[in-house]
Amino acid sequence: MNICLCFGYFPDNIEGKIVRDTKSHLQNSANELQKRFIEGISLHCKQITIVNAPFVGYYAFKYRSIRVPSCYEHQLVNSADIDLRSFSFNTLFWATHKERKIKCKREVRKWLKEHEGEDNAVVVYSLHMDFISMCVKLKKKQKFKLVVIVPDLPQYMNSSNKWYSRLHVRFNKLMAKDRTTDFSQIDGFVYLTERMDKQICRDSKPYVVIEGIAKVQNNVSVQVNEREHYILYTGTMAKKYGVIQLVDAFKLMRHNKDYKLCLCGSGDGVDEILQYAKTYNIDYRGEIPNQEVLELQKHATLLVNPRPDEGEYTKYSFPSKVMEYFASGTPTIMHRLRGIPDEYYNYCFSFSSNSTRIMASEMDEVIDCPELQRFSLGDKARSFVQTEKSPYKQCEKLINLLDSLFC
Repeated sequence: MNICLCFGYFPDNIEGKIVRDTKSHLQNSANELQKRFIEGISLHCKQITIVNAPFVGYYAFKYRSIRVPSCYEHQLVNSADIDLRSFSFNTLFWATHKERKIKCKREVRKWLKEHEGEDNAVVVYSLHMDFISMCVKLKKKQKFKLVVIVPDLPQYMNSSNKWYSRLHVRFNKLMAKDRTTDFSQIDGFVYLTERMDKQICRDSKPYVVIEGIAKVQNNVSVQVNEREHYILYTGTMAKKYGVIQLVDAFKLMRHNKDYKLCLCGSGDGVDEILQYAKTYNIDYRGEIPNQEVLELQKHATLLVNPRPDEGEYTKYSFPSKVMEYFASGTPTIMHRLRGIPDEYYNYCFSFSSNSTRIMASEMDEVIDCPELQRFSLGDKARSFVQTEKSPYKQCEKLINLLDSLFC
C-alpha cells in the first residue's frame, strides 16, 4: 500500500520563516499533531509522500508575506523515505484557495501516476476543502482510497471576534454544500473524539478514534529541586476556554504571592490579562516557539487546563495540550470534559466545580500536596501517554483502517 499525506505542517527548512511571518495565532497544535502523525506512520511504512501547504493565515491580516515558500526534499524518518512536496502558494484571501487546489491536484495526480495500478491511499489532515474537493474530483478518474483526519469541527473553530475571523467562518459556511457532497466520496475517517462521527457523516463510514499522539521524549525527568515556582497555562488565550476565569482564580489563591501564573499564547483575553499583570504576579509570555513551551511545561510546579465543560464543542474536542502536559511529567489539573476519555482522569487532578473560588482552593490544595504524591502522579501520566498513546501505537489504528479499505 502506498500512502500520500495531504498536510499543512511546517517543514523544518521553512518553519522559521513561517513563524516570523505569522502575525497572530500560530498553528502550533496542528503543526505538532501532524508531525506526530508523520513520525508514527513512518514507523509502519518504508515510503511516504507528503503533498503539503502549510496552514497559515491570510495576507495581511494574519500573515506578513504574500507567498509561502516551497520546500521539495527527501528526508529519512525512522528509516522511512519521506518525499516532501511542500509547494509555494499565494496568501491573498481569494487567490490562496484557488492556487492550493490547482497545485495540490497536480502533485497528487503526479503521485498517482507514479503508482498506477497499485493500492493507493490519500490521507487529508483536517476538513480542508481545498484538498478534499480536489481529491474527490480525482477519484472520478483515478482509483484510490481517501481518508480524512478530523481534528476539529469547523463550526467551533473560531475563537476570535475580529472581523477577518468572522469572515473566515462565513467562508466556511459558504463551502458547506461542497462539504455535504464531498463527504459521500470519503472512504474513512480519523476522529479525535467518538462523538464526531454523527456530526460529520450521515452515511456509515469506517473510522477510528485517535484523540492525540504523545511526543516521545528522552531524558525528560526533572528533579523536584529543578522545579520553578510557577503555575502554567499554554494555549489559546480565549475567554471561552476559561483563561480569564483562571486568572480570577489565581487572584484568590493563598499561593499567589510565592507562585507566578505563567501564560503563553494569543487570543481575545490578552488585553485583560495584560491589565491584571500590572497588579498581580502574572507573567504573560505571548506566543513563543513550541520548544520553549515544552521546556516551560517540564519545569513548572503545576499545569492547568481551565477549559470548562460548557458548550456543545466540548463533546467534539480533545485539547492537544492534554498530551503535551502529560508527556512533560508535570502534574496537571483540569476540568472533566466530555471529549476526553475517562481513562485520562486517572493521571491528573480534576476541578470539582467551575466556581472560581473552588478552582483557587483546589489549586492551592494541589500545591500543598506532599511533593512525592504530586510528582508521582505526573510521572504516571507521562508513562501512560508514552506507552499507550505513542506515535507507533496511535498510528497503528490508522494503518489498520487503511488496510481494511483494500480488503
